[in-house]
Amino acid sequence: MRGGLEPSEYKHVALGLIFLKYISEAFQAMHDQLAQDEFADPEDPEEYLAENVFWVPETARWSHIQQNARSENIGKIIDDAMEAIEAEPTNETLKGVLPKNYARPTLDKTMLGELVDLFSNIKMHDSAEGKRGGEFFTPRSVVRKARQQRNVVEAKAFSERLQAAVARYHANAITSLEMIQELIDMAKDMKASADRGDDLGLNEEELAFYDALAQNQSALEVLGNDELRQIAHVLVEQLQKNVTVDWQRKESARAKLRVLVRRILKKYGYPPDLAPAAISLVLSQAETLLSWQAPQ
Repeated sequence: MRGGLEPSEYKHVALGLIFLKYISEAFQAMHDQLAQDEFADPEDPEEYLAENVFWVPETARWSHIQQNARSENIGKIIDDAMEAIEAEPTNETLKGVLPKNYARPTLDKTMLGELVDLFSNIKMHDSAEGKRGGEFFTPRSVVRKARQQRNVVEAKAFSERLQAAVARYHANAITSLEMIQELIDMAKDMKASADRGDDLGLNEEELAFYDALAQNQSALEVLGNDELRQIAHVLVEQLQKNVTVDWQRKESARAKLRVLVRRILKKYGYPPDLAPAAISLVLSQAETLLSWQAPQ
C-alpha cells in the first residue's frame, strides 16, 4: 500500500480510521464484560456512558467496516459510520467533530480499503491497560484533539511530523506496522500537548495564542510563562471585542486588528524585533479560530 495516499491525506484518513478501530475494540471489550453480568444490559448505551466508553452502533463497528473494505462504497460506509456515532445521544461530545469526507472522489477507494485491511490486523485497544491505557481516546480528549486543529502552531508541528513519517514509509524506511505505531504515538502526543492548557491555566483559544507568542524562544526567555499567559488572555479578550464580521475582506479592519495586536504586545514588553513575526502569527491564529466559529 505505497503511493496511494498523499502525506497530507494521512492526517484525516489514517487518524480517523485509528479512532474507529480503537473505539470499536473498546466497545467490544466492554460489551463482552457486560454480557457476563446478569444484571447488566450490553445493548444499553448508558452502560457504556457510565464507564466513559463510546457506544458504537452496529453499522459503525469495525467488523462492518472490515467486511466492506473492498466495496466501491467503502468511503460512504465510513462516512455513515462517523455520522451514526455522532448521532447517538450518549456520544454528545462528538457532534460535529469526526471527519466525514471519506467518500470524496479524490480519495482512492482501493487504497482506502487496503488501509482498512492493514488496520484490521493491528490490535489498538488493550483491555488489560484499563482506562489509563486508552486515555487518549476518551470522549473529552477526542474533542480536544479535533479542536487542536485550530491551533496553527500545533497543527503545523504535527503536520510536519506526519509528513516526515509518511515520507519514511514511502521510502521503505519503516514498515506498515511501524507506521501505524507512529500514528498511535502521535495521537498520544496530541493529547499530552492539549493537556498543557490545563497546566498553564489557559483555555483552548488562549493556549493557541500563547503558542503563537512563544513560538520564538527568545520571547519566552525574556518575558516568561506568566507574562505570555497574560498577553494571550488579553489578546483573546480584545480580539473577541473588536473583530467584525467582514474583517477578512476589509483591509481597514485587518489594519485595525494589527494595530490592536501591536499595542498589546508593546504594552506588555514583547521584544520589538520579534513583534512583526508575532503579529503575523497571531492574526493567522485569529483567522483560524474565527473560521471554526463561523456557521457551516
